[in-house]
Amino acid sequence: LIVGATSDLAKSFMKSIENEDVQVDVVVRDSDKLIKLNLSLIKNIYIFDLNKLDDLVNFNPGVKYSKIIFFQGIDIIKPFVLYTIQNIVETFNINILSTISLLNVLLSKKSINKGASIILISSISGLTKGTPGHVIYSSSKAALNGLVKSLSLELSKRKIRINSISPGLI
Repeated sequence: LIVGATSDLAKSFMKSIENEDVQVDVVVRDSDKLIKLNLSLIKNIYIFDLNKLDDLVNFNPGVKYSKIIFFQGIDIIKPFVLYTIQNIVETFNINILSTISLLNVLLSKKSINKGASIILISSISGLTKGTPGHVIYSSSKAALNGLVKSLSLELSKRKIRINSISPGLI
């Protein structure tokens, strides 16, 4: 399962595995961006706006996943004093709360296999390096790393691994 499949990283990842014998389900806001890629490995497309958290409870793939990658993210770049509540809520909804919501739905519906691997794309901004103009983004990515640390302990009983990757500027 690939969440945020229209991000540049996700598209690059899918292109890199296109020749492998694998099919993926994707969660996107706009399926038109995927259709243009003409990727034959996509089996199912689920359309959700990750800023609308209440809709995510309706996600019911009806299958169990062994690999899940969360690529979604948004960065609204501006000085801290210029952020609106809407900017803050949108950033946290997409970068962390949608991840929590989808994982909660998938785990409660038993849609994650024992022994599965979950990867979240975080950022160096959420770990060690702050950057002016990225305060809300960095805060949301730090929250993502906190999620991984605690949830990994809960999921270890089911042999489910959860990790984050924290790249720099791409």
